[in-house]
Amino acid sequence: MRRLAFAMLACFSLAALTALPVAATQFEMGEEDAESLSEEAREAYEAGLVHEDHIRYDEALACYLDAMRLDPTHVEVRHLVHRLAMRQARKKSGKDAVQQLRIAQQACQEIAQLKGRGASSDDLRRADANQARVEELIRGQAERDLRRQEMGSAILKEQARAIRDAIEERQKKQKAEKAENKKKRRDNNDDLPGGSMGGMGSSRGGG
Repeated sequence: MRRLAFAMLACFSLAALTALPVAATQFEMGEEDAESLSEEAREAYEAGLVHEDHIRYDEALACYLDAMRLDPTHVEVRHLVHRLAMRQARKKSGKDAVQQLRIAQQACQEIAQLKGRGASSDDLRRADANQARVEELIRGQAERDLRRQEMGSAILKEQARAIRDAIEERQKKQKAEKAENKKKRRDNNDDLPGGSMGGMGSSRGGG
């Protein structure tokens, strides 16, 4: 019973603290943007799509970073890197989250550097707003980690309490069922002809 309780607790905790995978290839670029990549960059990008199809987002991001490096003036691939890095940062904590945020920050900075070389005014506005948001998230990462830890501890305590209550309720039910069964057996014995007491009397009389 105790092993079952711990197993249930582990499953509940994992479900509470881990995000489920989302639909694959949600970060792909439009066909026209993909076709405008250099040949080597497009190969890296398409490799990233394969990883996305298999819900391997860290590997997909690494491929998109390669595409970004292989095509130094492609704006949309940098927006793509920013979006995926931000998603990964939300799933992680501590230094791992900050690392993803730094990648998103780098993508925004490179878009800003493409002013007059392919980045539109809208691209520049988006990059500026995104970079400000990234910097805010980097500054607040430690506080978010603390809140997440506190929330996780509270969830674990609540789940442990629920499991303990369920076990106690089950034990009470089993105890009550056992007592009821014992009473039924005793009542059945008393209802038999020459029940236990009567049988004992008959034996003494016969002697």
